[in-house]
Amino acid sequence: MDIKIEKIIESKRRTISLVINDKADLLIRCPMGTDIEYLKDIVIKKADWIKKKQEKVKMYNKKYQSYGFIDGAKMLFLGEEYTLKASHDAKEVTINGENIVFPCGNSNIHHIMVEWYKQKANQIILSRVRDLSISLGIIYKTVKISHAKSRWGSCSSKKSLNFSWRLVFAPIYIIDYVIVHELMHTIELNHSKRFWALVKKEIPHYHLCKKWLKDNNFLMKY
Repeated sequence: MDIKIEKIIESKRRTISLVINDKADLLIRCPMGTDIEYLKDIVIKKADWIKKKQEKVKMYNKKYQSYGFIDGAKMLFLGEEYTLKASHDAKEVTINGENIVFPCGNSNIHHIMVEWYKQKANQIILSRVRDLSISLGIIYKTVKISHAKSRWGSCSSKKSLNFSWRLVFAPIYIIDYVIVHELMHTIELNHSKRFWALVKKEIPHYHLCKKWLKDNNFLMKY
């Protein structure tokens, strides 16, 4: 077998899941005590899918993550690709056509860009939460923007909502899906069939949204 299994994560789960992380490593999540040879057989059967997925991650990493927040880097905002451009005339971060322009000469550009994305997240996500909650007739207690890297949203038993600022890398329909998902948790605090039925009623294509997040999450971890 020419595919390396980077890590096997055993838990009380009932199913086996193959995961390609943001480094293109293969992780396997499986029930406790799963036979290693059985897992290797699954990997062999899924070899084509694994290799294609790993190549896709490597390709995107080369295009996006190898640069970070620097002049010329490719970035996403609301699902659209932009090029970061340094400017001596810029006093703040702005969008200009296909570019996101930032002030030149500042050594802490990472902090500046993160703060810009967080500001946009506060504007966009909080507005969408308000509008969608009114439309759905759902009452929540509080809503906050978090720094989470992989948990895009959460809902507590007290109906307090949290959303990662990184969601603004994604298209607006993905943001809406995550918001609806968490709002429905104020009604059903689990992932039961009833919960997914509630989500599907409002987002019929929710499975495509889940797939988008799974396929593109590594682009949203700056």
